[in-house]
Amino acid sequence: MKDIKQVFAIDNSELRKAFSIYRKNTFAKQKESPSLFNKDDWKLLPNSAQRQKFYNYLNDLQNKYKELQSPDRVLQFSPLNFSFFFYLFIFNSIFTEMKSLNSLK
Repeated sequence: MKDIKQVFAIDNSELRKAFSIYRKNTFAKQKESPSLFNKDDWKLLPNSAQRQKFYNYLNDLQNKYKELQSPDRVLQFSPLNFSFFFYLFIFNSIFTEMKSLNSLK
C-alpha cells in the first residue's frame, strides 16, 4: 500500500448503474443464503499470506471507519462493501499471476 503514488477515478454512469444492480443482487443473495458468503476457502488459494495481510489491512480500515462513522455520512462501509473490495483484490492478484505466467512462456 505504501507504493501507491497516485490514484485516478473516472465516473462512468453505466458502470455505476451496473455495479448498483450487482450490489443489490449480491446483498439479496447474502440475505437469502448467508452460509454461501461465510467461507474461509480463500486461505487455501495461492498467496494466502498476502491475502491475509490485505484482509487484516481492510479490517483495520473498517474498524477505523466505524470510529469515525456518523449518521449523516453517505458512504457506509458494510461487510458487503468489504467483500467487494476484497474479491476485487483477489481477482487482481490472480490476473497479475496469470499475466506473469504468460510472460514466462
